[in-house]
Amino acid sequence: MTDREIQEKILLNLRNIRNSNNSIKGWVTVLGIIQLIGIIAGILVISNN
Repeated sequence: MTDREIQEKILLNLRNIRNSNNSIKGWVTVLGIIQLIGIIAGILVISNN
């Protein structure tokens, strides 16, 4: 999966969250996505050193 595909998926998820009434679940999803991105970025930084 390319960076562009990941970005599109995140944008779609954000749009779906905004449309849904269950905002708490939406925020949990957003935080989960952010956490995943952080973990991936961390792995990349560690593996580059």
